Amino acid sequence: MYVHDKKEDCCGCTACMTICSVNAITMKNDEEGFKYPKINEKKCIHCNMCRKVCDFVKQHDWDALPRPAVYAAKQKSDKERAASQSGGLFAALSDAVLAMGGVVYGAVYDGEWNVIHKRAETKEVRNEMRGSKYVQSDMQDAFHRVGEDLKNGRIILFSGTHCQCAGLKSLLETCCIKTENLYLVDIVCHGGPSPSVYKAFRDFMENKYHGEIKGFEFRNKKFGWHNTVESTWINGQEYDTMLYRDIFYGDNALRPSCYQCPYKNVVHTSDITIGDFWGIEKWAKDFDDTKGISLVLINTPKGKILLNRISNNIALKESNTVDCLQPCLQKPVSRPATRDQFWQDFENKPFEYILTHYTNDYGWKTHVKKTIKKTAKTVLPGSAIVFIKKVLRKS
Repeated sequence: MYVHDKKEDCCGCTACMTICSVNAITMKNDEEGFKYPKINEKKCIHCNMCRKVCDFVKQHDWDALPRPAVYAAKQKSDKERAASQSGGLFAALSDAVLAMGGVVYGAVYDGEWNVIHKRAETKEVRNEMRGSKYVQSDMQDAFHRVGEDLKNGRIILFSGTHCQCAGLKSLLETCCIKTENLYLVDIVCHGGPSPSVYKAFRDFMENKYHGEIKGFEFRNKKFGWHNTVESTWINGQEYDTMLYRDIFYGDNALRPSCYQCPYKNVVHTSDITIGDFWGIEKWAKDFDDTKGISLVLINTPKGKILLNRISNNIALKESNTVDCLQPCLQKPVSRPATRDQFWQDFENKPFEYILTHYTNDYGWKTHVKKTIKKTAKTVLPGSAIVFIKKVLRKS
């Protein structure tokens, strides 16, 4: 038995597993590689706390919350900014917490390049958390450890997607754990892709280039802040692609709950929201030096206090909820009509087939299709174009 009957109702945050007093809940992978909380009915005492703690299915009155203060921001140190994905705000905020003797939680790679949540008390470990990671992280026991740290009086910065931050906040409130020492920093999120698809991509790269992955970046900043090019290092060579990027933004590989995410709003319950400030070049061209600009939403007075702690290290430009607005702050992504077919293909066909049919730049078929479509638009009548599109969809 699972905590929720519908997969769309579970974001995988682990709050239900953590709150279970008899350890009756474990996170189990489904056929798509996403973790869901499964209940051991022999252990379950039917307290219903697992459902009570779930923030994802609660009703949220976003209009009752204050509008955030909005800023474009960047670290003044070019070196620090170069080591970060956009403007370096996560590093600056976490530096402030570490300087107070605090602890930082965030997403890192493990020894096999899986993405997990980890605890850091030093800058060296915290540095593993820098950079975008376009896959749902494995929370493991992070929620439990945050609770223990707070009970022990530690200052905490927890970073994650909004559903992870909301799940943690609900857990701590339900357990009556004081949170005055907790800073919640959520990341503007497009959606969480399957770890199984990410692993299949890594396996493909290792087989193609005959070696083990020794380094990986979801977004290599050397190609420019505005571009999304993933880089894989194998046998001392760097291989730059946009294949995983295409799968990610194709939305077929996202967790089912992402299509009805209740947190896609400019108002958030975390203390600070950070992300890339897309569109900065349109309204503040003088502030954009193409090296990366962070979007910062200050959602609570506590968030403002933490921002003030790093004011000497960052440059800020005040904005508003109109100029900063991007799709991820307005509504969830739509469930693609091709999602069921994608997963059927993923389960039954080689990963190279997925790359050929669900990315823009892999395989000879992709190039043939592009050429035919481009030619058809210029020299063929409408009825012929419709016919060719039908043929291409079947190929």
